[in-house]
Amino acid sequence: MVIEDDMNLAELLKYELMDSGFHVSFFNSGRNAFQKLKSSPPDAIVLDILLEEGIWTAGRS
Repeated sequence: MVIEDDMNLAELLKYELMDSGFHVSFFNSGRNAFQKLKSSPPDAIVLDILLEEGIWTAGRS
């Protein structure tokens, strides 16, 4: 799971992770990602903690 609001960086991360064989879901908001985390937790999270709610998301995951 990639949580990043910079679309260019998110696309780069997504491409590199997919190229390495990972299935990647993308969210541009921690609050949106948190809803998915509750129902289907990922194996790994790449989180932009500088997002407005980045620290909030990290504290709840």
